[in-house]
Amino acid sequence: MNKRIVFAAAGTAGHLEPALAVARWLRTHNPEISCEFISSNQGVEERLLGSESFPVHTITKAALPRRLSGQALLWPVKFLQSVLQVRSALRGADAVIGFGGYICAPVYLVSKLLGIPMLAHEANVLPGWANKLGVRLGAEPLLAFGATRRIDKLFAHGKIVGLPLRGAMYENATLSPQTIRVQRDEWLSGLGLDSSKKVILVFGGSLGARSMNSVLADAKHELTRANFQIVHAVGGKNELPPTSQGYVPLSYIEDMARAMQSADLVVSRSGAVTCAELVELGKYALLIPLEIGNGEQKFNASELESVGLATVVANSGFTSHYLSANIIRLMKAAEVATSLDLSQLRHPHATEAIGYELLAAATRGNKR
Repeated sequence: MNKRIVFAAAGTAGHLEPALAVARWLRTHNPEISCEFISSNQGVEERLLGSESFPVHTITKAALPRRLSGQALLWPVKFLQSVLQVRSALRGADAVIGFGGYICAPVYLVSKLLGIPMLAHEANVLPGWANKLGVRLGAEPLLAFGATRRIDKLFAHGKIVGLPLRGAMYENATLSPQTIRVQRDEWLSGLGLDSSKKVILVFGGSLGARSMNSVLADAKHELTRANFQIVHAVGGKNELPPTSQGYVPLSYIEDMARAMQSADLVVSRSGAVTCAELVELGKYALLIPLEIGNGEQKFNASELESVGLATVVANSGFTSHYLSANIIRLMKAAEVATSLDLSQLRHPHATEAIGYELLAAATRGNKR
C-alpha cells in the first residue's frame, strides 16, 4: 500500500539534514513511500532541498516574534497564511514528522485538526517551543538526548532514538585504532602538519564563527609557540587569514568526520549535531554555547560536560587568555576522556529508528 509521509524542517541545517537522512533511508528501503517536505524557500532550505528530488511544499515564513515590533504585528496574518498553505499540503498524508523550528507549528496544528498521526523529533536537550506545541497537540516525541526527559515533563515519555548524522561519522566511529592513526597521518600530512604534535580543531559554524575567529587570531601565535597545531574553519562568509607555521585556516571542512577524528581537542559551538558527533566519535571538546533561540546550546554543552566529554565556557569568557592559560589542562582532560564508556549515549542507528517509527505511524494513518 502506498503511503505519503510529510516532513517539516526549516531554519537551520541542524533541522534539515537529519530530516533528509530519514527521508533518503525511507525512499531507499521502501520505494512505495512518498516523502515530501514542507519548508520555506529561504536560506539553507533552498540550498539543501534544491539539490534533492523530494517534492517540496513552500509556505509563508511565520517565525514567532521574540520582541514587539512592526513585524510582530504582522505575525498573526502570516501564521494564518501558513496554516492555510499547510492544510493544502497535508491533504491525504498518512503521517507527519517535525524536526523543530518555526515551520513545525502550523504543521502540528493542521495535523491535529485533520487527525493525521504526527511525530516530533527533538534534536536538542532543551525542547523548542514548536515541538512543545506539537507534543501538547498529541505528537509522539522522539528524542536525541535522554536528558530531555528530565528537563521537560512534557517529554518524559519520549522515545530516545538519537540524531541522524552523516554516514562518515558512523563509519569513523567503528574504525580500528591503527586505521585511525593511518588516516590521521594522511589528513595532517595533506595540510602540511606534523602528526607527532597535538592538534586543535576549531570551528564555529555558519552563525557563530566571527567571535571565535577573533579569539584565535589573538591566541594562535602563543599556541603554536607552545608546539600545538591548529586547524581552523573560519566559515565561508569570513575572510580567510594567512597560513602560518602550525596554523592552517580553512573556509570550510569537507570531511568533518576525518577532521574530528584526527584532532586531539575540538573547540566549537554546541549545536545539537556537533554534540551528537562528538559523542559518536568520543571526542573531547571545549564548548562555547552560542546564545541563540531559547538557550538550547547551553543545555547541550552541559550534557556533554556532565559525562566528562567537554569543558564549557560562556561566550564572554572565551578569550585568547583563557585558551592559552587552559590548553594544557584541556589536553589532559581530552586524554582521560578517551577511556570513557559512551555506549549508552551513542545511537548509530538513529536514522533507521526514526524511519521505523514513521512507518508505524503511517500504517495507523492508513487505517483512518
